[in-house]
Amino acid sequence: MAESTRPAGLLRPALWLVLIVSAAADAASSAAEWASTVPEQAKQVQARLTEAASASIRERPIAIVAGALVIGYLLGRMGS
Repeated sequence: MAESTRPAGLLRPALWLVLIVSAAADAASSAAEWASTVPEQAKQVQARLTEAASASIRERPIAIVAGALVIGYLLGRMGS
């Protein structure tokens, strides 16, 4: 009966390759998981900013409108 004559040195690079591929797959999985949370975080930030802006407008509506008019006027002057 013939024994396998595969040199032991050829097994090590294959093992390293498996470990590297496994580590890359784990990293990609972690990155995908993190990326899937980004849209939810963006929605939460948008909701907080919208609520803060709405509260500010409700507290001082005349000042907000006056400020918007001044900014519009200044931007118009810079553009012409």
